[in-house]
Amino acid sequence: MNNAEIRLAILNRLMFTKSIFYSELQKVTENHDLFNYHLKELVTKKLVEKNKSTYSLTESGRQQVALMEEDGKYQKQIKVGMFINLFRKEKGKWQMLLYKRLKHPHFGLIGTVTGKLRWGDSLHDNLCRELDEELGVVPTKYEIIGTAREIFRNNEGEKVGDGVFFIFYVSEWTGTPNEKSIEGEYFWHDIDSILNLDNIFREGFESGIPHMKQYLEDRENFSPYVVENGEDKLGF
Repeated sequence: MNNAEIRLAILNRLMFTKSIFYSELQKVTENHDLFNYHLKELVTKKLVEKNKSTYSLTESGRQQVALMEEDGKYQKQIKVGMFINLFRKEKGKWQMLLYKRLKHPHFGLIGTVTGKLRWGDSLHDNLCRELDEELGVVPTKYEIIGTAREIFRNNEGEKVGDGVFFIFYVSEWTGTPNEKSIEGEYFWHDIDSILNLDNIFREGFESGIPHMKQYLEDRENFSPYVVENGEDKLGF
């Protein structure tokens, strides 16, 4: 076992017990010198604590193992974010504010404003922060109209990302949206012709636009929706 594997083995063993004697804990490896070194390091980092003759996880340690699978390996974390859709009516037609990305990943692709959820912040606070940073506006009326699960793949078909996104509809705001920021370029476009554009997040728009149009045309009878990789999964 290498150094990382020994640390994980200690944490994994402690994950399944309230407390454990040293003689039992050291059985995770035959290299007792390295075991003692890494156990001491975990105690120093306050992930493990010694209680007289036994060892157990600290609160920080319990939070750490919450990210681990039962086999001791760390699980990849799902991104939690927002798709933020601003709409306006111009000459009798609904328009959506689109966003051409000027950063990686997906440099140059056209989508809607997106943002990550920050730990501990409310959905409202996250929405306000993102719109202020990217567009320089403050939302005054909005709804969450759906949720999307997206698994991202590279050109070889390998999974490279996984996320769950709250879909916001923003109908009123104060301020004038920026036309450009460090994040990208922003422009209004008729919702009926978005699919005619090149370099768009096509799968997302193909699944999302019908729901958007249904919401805009009949809000009273609209039901929030859940999609996974562009396919409807659940209705509320």
